[in-house]
Amino acid sequence: MQQLAYSQFHDLTFKSVLDALPCYLTIQDVNLNILFVNRTFLNDFGDGVGQSCYKVFQGTEHKCRRCPVQKTFMDGRVHIAEETILLKDGTVNQMIVYSAPLFDILGNVSAVIKMLTNVNMIKEVQKELVTLGQSFAVLTHDLKNMLEGLEGGAYVVDEGIKDNDMGLARKGWHILRKNITDIPRVT
Repeated sequence: MQQLAYSQFHDLTFKSVLDALPCYLTIQDVNLNILFVNRTFLNDFGDGVGQSCYKVFQGTEHKCRRCPVQKTFMDGRVHIAEETILLKDGTVNQMIVYSAPLFDILGNVSAVIKMLTNVNMIKEVQKELVTLGQSFAVLTHDLKNMLEGLEGGAYVVDEGIKDNDMGLARKGWHILRKNITDIPRVT
C-alpha cells in the first residue's frame, strides 16, 4: 500500500508542486528581476518573467524601501515583511511576504525565492474586531452609568422613606425612572 502511494507522487515535478501552491511564488536575481513564477502568479499578474518585481507588484520604477529580497541577498537569511500589492486587474491586496535564499555550490546566494500570501481577509476581520470592541466599550460604559444611576436613585428613595421625607423619595424615584427609561436606548 505504501509503495502505491509513493508511486502516485513520484512523477510529480517541482514545477507542478510549486504551481499547486495557493500563494504567489517568484524566484528573483540580485537585480530583483523575476526569473520564475508559479501558476497562481501567472493567473493574477500575467507573465512577469524578465521584469523587476517592483514594476510587477507595485507598478513603479523604484525599489521598495524595505525589500525582504534585497535583505536576503545581503545576509543569506529568511526575511518576512508586509506589503501592499497591486494585481493586474487593479485590485489592491495586503500580503505577507517571505524571502528565502537559494545558494550556489559555493554557498553564495544566487537567487531568492519570494512567497506572497494574501492577508486581506485577516485585515478585514481585524477591522471588524476593532469596531466590535469599540461598540462593546461604549455599551458597557452606558450600562455602567445606568446601573450607577439606578443604584443612586434607589439610595435616595430609601433615605427618603427612612427619614419619612416624601419629597426626597420622589427625587429618588425620578432618578430611577430616568435610568429605567434609558434601558431601551441601550438595548
